[in-house]
Amino acid sequence: MLSIETQNIESKRVLPIIGSQLGIWLADQISPLKNGYLVAHYVELSGALDVDCLRRAIRLGLSEADTLHARFLETELGPMQQLPIDIDAADLPDAEYLDLSANEDPVASALALMQADLAEAQPADSGAVLYRH
Repeated sequence: MLSIETQNIESKRVLPIIGSQLGIWLADQISPLKNGYLVAHYVELSGALDVDCLRRAIRLGLSEADTLHARFLETELGPMQQLPIDIDAADLPDAEYLDLSANEDPVASALALMQADLAEAQPADSGAVLYRH
């Protein structure tokens, strides 16, 4: 039977990293790029858009994906992950809204923004938000 000891610190759970997380952690520690595990994608929406409704849906989805809020830290027990115990969608920031439809090439514009994000350093232990929307 697998037993994982957790510690609660205020409103966060501290858990050991497991499985492939350890490989990602170790690779991130020695990588000069600090962005090897970043991913990006875009969604093309056509027709009328209810921006407020979309923003609420994004916040709700982000509130249910606790791994996107993980923080990674080195401890005396080794690398650990810190996850929030409870994330309220209302407390998350609104999604950035970029209407690229007026650009000469909206798809190329979206791809250029994503490439710029992917080129930035994002160390696993930086404490930075692990998503951009």
